[in-house]
Amino acid sequence: MLKKMSDFNDNLAGGVTKVVGTMWCAYVFAFIALCSLKDNLHDMKSFIAWFSSQFLQLVLLSIIMVGTQYLNKASDLRAQQDHETLMAEFKQMKEIHRELHKELKLQIEELKVLAAANGQAITAAKSGDKA
Repeated sequence: MLKKMSDFNDNLAGGVTKVVGTMWCAYVFAFIALCSLKDNLHDMKSFIAWFSSQFLQLVLLSIIMVGTQYLNKASDLRAQQDHETLMAEFKQMKEIHRELHKELKLQIEELKVLAAANGQAITAAKSGDKA
């Protein structure tokens, strides 16, 4: 039962957020707020109260939500681009590592050949000293 209530609350909150987080909702809120403007123009105190409690809160809520969605999309795009760049660099590093490993194997083989040739030269020099 609690799971169903939680799912309902989540779906409701998600639906309201999708509706309120649009510029169309900001326009509707601005229209609603502006409908009561003429009643609050008679003194500065009532105008400030109207402006802060109705106009700013209603309109900016939706605009901030739209801005947040926009910034999140830009952030997601940057993250995707960073990921692609890092994966390309990782691929290059793996190729460099593979090439270095091949080179190291070749150098080890050359060292073995040189060591064997050097060992034969030393052995030949020692046998020549005995004669």
